[in-house]
Amino acid sequence: FLTGWYDLSARDGAALHGEPLPSHTRQNVLRRAWDLYASSHDDDGRPLGTRGELSAAYLTRLATQRLERAGAGGPGAELTRIRVRARFTPVPPPPWSGEKLAGRPAYRTLDWAEAHR
Repeated sequence: FLTGWYDLSARDGAALHGEPLPSHTRQNVLRRAWDLYASSHDDDGRPLGTRGELSAAYLTRLATQRLERAGAGGPGAELTRIRVRARFTPVPPPPWSGEKLAGRPAYRTLDWAEAHR
């Protein structure tokens, strides 16, 4: 059966909340995995060589592990396929800059992928 979306970035933020010295790795691993994926695929989602294939496997493995730890699907459920979506939110400029906010949030949703373990 299908589950709803899990906000993995929000889970990362919550795990770091209150940490006086949060781990740099824990703060950035999901973002860096997405950056690697985006830089190694074309605009149609096709991998650019072996690096693209490896980055897709890495991103889905990372998401799979986090979803399994979160208990996605409930007790005893087996995670077989995942879908990754990223939201890009423009950061408002400071009031003194005179710049205008550049657009609204944009989304990129990847095709369904086999869950990697």
